[in-house]
Amino acid sequence: MNDKQQTNVFVLSTGRCGSMTFSRACKHIENYTSGHETRTNRLGVDRLDYPPGHIESDNRLSWFLGRLDARFGDNAVYVHLMREPERVAESYNRRWTSYGSIMSAYARGIMQSRNEGIEVARDYVRTTTENIEHFLANKTRVHRINIDDPIEDFRNLWDDLRAEGDLDAALTEFSRRHNESAPNPENARDLTRADRLAIVLEKERRLRSVEREKARKLANERDRLCVKLDRLRRERDGLRADNKELAAARQELLKFLKEIRKDRLFRLIPSFRKYRKRNLEADGRVGKSRAIRPFRDKVWETALWSLYEDHAESAFEAMVDSDNQDMRIRAHWALARKQGSRGEVSAAIDHLSNLRNILSRNKTPTDIMLYEAAMRDAGGVADAADALIDQAERAGAPEVEVALTRASHASATGRPIRDWLAAINPLFEKAGVAQLSARDPNAPACFSNLTHDAPPDPRSNEAKVSVIMPAFEAEQTIDYAIDGVLGQTWTNLELIIVDDGSTDGTWARIEARAATDDRIVPIRRKANEGAYACRNAGLRAATGRFVTVNDADDWSHPERIALQAKHALDSGIACNTTRCVLFDEHLISEPRHRRSRSIPLNTSSFLFDREIALTLGGWDKVRHSADSEFLKRMQLAIRAEESKLVDDCPMAFVFARPGSLLRSGGPTGVHSAIYGARAEYHEAFTHWHKITENLALGPERPFPIPAITKERKPEPVRVAVLLVSDFSAEASQDIHIETLQQIVNAEQSVGLLHLPAIAHLRIPVERHVRSMIHAYRLPLIVPGMDAICSHAVLVNGIGLATLPRGLGKFQANAAYTLDEIDRSLIEAFHQVVEGASELQHVASIRDALPRSSVALGPP
Repeated sequence: MNDKQQTNVFVLSTGRCGSMTFSRACKHIENYTSGHETRTNRLGVDRLDYPPGHIESDNRLSWFLGRLDARFGDNAVYVHLMREPERVAESYNRRWTSYGSIMSAYARGIMQSRNEGIEVARDYVRTTTENIEHFLANKTRVHRINIDDPIEDFRNLWDDLRAEGDLDAALTEFSRRHNESAPNPENARDLTRADRLAIVLEKERRLRSVEREKARKLANERDRLCVKLDRLRRERDGLRADNKELAAARQELLKFLKEIRKDRLFRLIPSFRKYRKRNLEADGRVGKSRAIRPFRDKVWETALWSLYEDHAESAFEAMVDSDNQDMRIRAHWALARKQGSRGEVSAAIDHLSNLRNILSRNKTPTDIMLYEAAMRDAGGVADAADALIDQAERAGAPEVEVALTRASHASATGRPIRDWLAAINPLFEKAGVAQLSARDPNAPACFSNLTHDAPPDPRSNEAKVSVIMPAFEAEQTIDYAIDGVLGQTWTNLELIIVDDGSTDGTWARIEARAATDDRIVPIRRKANEGAYACRNAGLRAATGRFVTVNDADDWSHPERIALQAKHALDSGIACNTTRCVLFDEHLISEPRHRRSRSIPLNTSSFLFDREIALTLGGWDKVRHSADSEFLKRMQLAIRAEESKLVDDCPMAFVFARPGSLLRSGGPTGVHSAIYGARAEYHEAFTHWHKITENLALGPERPFPIPAITKERKPEPVRVAVLLVSDFSAEASQDIHIETLQQIVNAEQSVGLLHLPAIAHLRIPVERHVRSMIHAYRLPLIVPGMDAICSHAVLVNGIGLATLPRGLGKFQANAAYTLDEIDRSLIEAFHQVVEGASELQHVASIRDALPRSSVALGPP
């Protein structure tokens, strides 16, 4: 069967035009299938899932013209089946009382009118005809057939379709009417008075029946609600009786919690500091690290990758000398990964060797083996790496981890890229996607040496994808990034490259590549405004149905966009992503210092619907983390989670650029995701997502964020009162709320310095406090920011025992505390807040408020 015979044929009409007769005629075409209203009960993409070579007669297709165009476009044959409009309208006018009447649906549902009669029927016929003709205006293969005189036009259609079968039998079908307009005479004007009266009476009977059923349901609902109301009244009376007892119990509980806070937290942490100091100073003494047991290992593991890393590292160093073997194992493992992440390879290998000495040969976890292999490669002592990788593979290590470690080992030991490909291609083969090849198999492994021979995807014409590529100072990487996008098997795409004010040769490379491929859309911005401003500029310029992102130093697998686009088309939900792997310039994967997997989700390159993204306002213009916020906002808008495609295979290679913002040790680096700028931004936008009814992001951000999230070097925060506390501590919830409310009522400006205890690092700011921060736009100060205030007020000192690195400078004229504080913490407070001579105890926040507005000078 040739391509032309595989074409679908769609018969469009207003209805009441003989579509069933037409379908019966098409049954005599032997090389096509034919049907009448075969998929009317289907939803979504399934509604139009017709097989190739099928002729469908269905007047309801005129309600799905947009979806029909998106699915079949100009690749189908369209027949406009017509009949004299007045006769169609009269036929419809006799069917107001029919079950499932289109006229009733049009009048009630579309026109929002209770009118009936010939004028409404005429309007429906006219509207549907105009919609069909507008749809057919740009279509190539169109046939218009009048059912009252179809013979010649049907012969033309037969020839166009190269139909095989009995043409004479097909034409004979037109002499019959398989779904006559009505049992009444053909023209409504020939109805007798008795006929008209019978129609009216039947209509009234049906309406009365519907109204009676509605009344019965309303009466049942009324009775049910009355019973429920009586029950609620009884429960209310009972709750009122218990309310006083509950209020008294609450006061007792708060008092009890306050005592616990004093007795455990204020006393425990200073004790730990004393014991830790003793352990570190006692050379050669073992068993003393039991003093750190008040904190679980998981707490220190969290702190190890945060701005509290110095405290955690000291704690693990103390655990190394423990007489508890499990504690020593966890300490060596934590220190090996931490020192490995800083490039202290020799120290990391020493800890790993100690680990293997403690553990028996058969009980060494596979992740320890693979990490040691990576460290040995990094340290230039790769002799044992092969054996470690083989041992991990035999012990059941995940295939993806073994493959990436083996590929990195090949590159680290100077072997050509063909060995690297031999290690990693089995992942792609198992996932059912194209395997990679090299431009020069004997050359070293690098991004620019990657290529493939995957054919174009045959479904590319179903949707255009816009790929946004922000670029800044990317002269060395942008060519291979462009190659990765233009080499996609989904060829129906545009690549919008936005140069963010680069000063190197980036723009010259963009212009040169744009001259060779008209799918590239170059945009140049005069000033550097950041990656998210570039993405918004690209989004505004995009013309595709779907949008995704590819950074200017990343390389995408040739089928990444095809997988994402087809999933969006098939599921009807455009919100999906794949996994990625971080590589250096030699395609050596970044070791798993802290991640549970080597292939995290590639959230920055998720695929989404362009129109929805424009409605939502695009990305937030901040310095970091806007990908996460935009993804969560998109999920809430479409009420669906993102789909994670190809779970065990990386579909993007991300360049782990040394010194990037994410990997820097600065105040907005990855360490601030647990406590600091990133964590606070995440909590702030999460709170807004929960309470807002409008997810669109306008010119003014609807939630407060730290200044350092917007600016690289923000000005000091200037407030009358600076509150210092662990705002995640539930035991202090009431005093936090009362204090904040009194300051706000006094019309004093207030800022918050959140210093959590290490045990509270994973606990967000208490929700009532968060609500007040959001409602009053209170500045929450994070490491990397300075503040100047008249009065500093310490609400609780839990977090003073272990201070994070990177705290800014805080200056105050006076300092107060609302609660008794351990003496060992007073010195820590003065290290944080400068300028105040002493820390004065007050009973109420009113005693700590400035008496008048204070002019705050420059820092």
